[in-house]
Amino acid sequence: MDKVYERAFLSIGLLRTRIESQETLRVLKHFCPNSEGNWGFSAAGISNTDLVESMITFFEHIMKDPWHTRAWVLQEAYSAGPRMVLLLQHAPGILLSGHRSISATLSVSEIAVQFDSFIIMVDYATGFLTRSLAVLTLSSNLAQRRLSLLQQFKMLPPGDERSIYIKWTYRAGLARPRRSCNAAVALSYLRLRENTQVSDRLAIMANLCNYDVRFKTIEVEKNHQYLGPCIFALALLNEDFSLLYPEVYKGLETNRGLLPVL
Repeated sequence: MDKVYERAFLSIGLLRTRIESQETLRVLKHFCPNSEGNWGFSAAGISNTDLVESMITFFEHIMKDPWHTRAWVLQEAYSAGPRMVLLLQHAPGILLSGHRSISATLSVSEIAVQFDSFIIMVDYATGFLTRSLAVLTLSSNLAQRRLSLLQQFKMLPPGDERSIYIKWTYRAGLARPRRSCNAAVALSYLRLRENTQVSDRLAIMANLCNYDVRFKTIEVEKNHQYLGPCIFALALLNEDFSLLYPEVYKGLETNRGLLPVL
């Protein structure tokens, strides 16, 4: 399945999120690419609690969408790379012009935001919400929403291509690079995602890591009781040794099917 998204001209994430008011989009003017396509964030303009609440509300709307809870969706977004686009519904009368972070060409009826652009915005928002709020006094409710949102942000891969958590794979015959990660990072994301078949996590991890060697998950489910040894074997066969570091397991529970436990 990852090859389908890797080679697709465009992939679409259809969110159930519906933007109901113009106010929710107000904070977007602080996240905008310039005429050359380079991103920037103006924290100086967010100088009051109303704008902070607007920022939190905007990201809450999107992060609470069920789209972000599915394990298969994660590998689809990874495989599609820069060609994954999020589509959000909006109420009639909401004006989308003037927001450079919203594509004016990919959709005329929904709010269209490239997934890569969204995770860059999340990176900026994470930095602002963790470090730049010392000068503002937040209500207890807003402070709690801020903490909850920062926890939800952990479900997303980092937008910075220089991050140690992701890598870009270049292969002959591919028109564009593909985002991937190692097994330890893939499992850290899968702990926060849901899927109905536990054995599918082998396929999803292989897709996230862009492995050459794959297992037939149907046969694994028939012949193996525990997922952990299979995950270890798959990683090692692909010369991925990230699961051998003890630091990977600090603070993590060892429920069957979630973590590779010997």
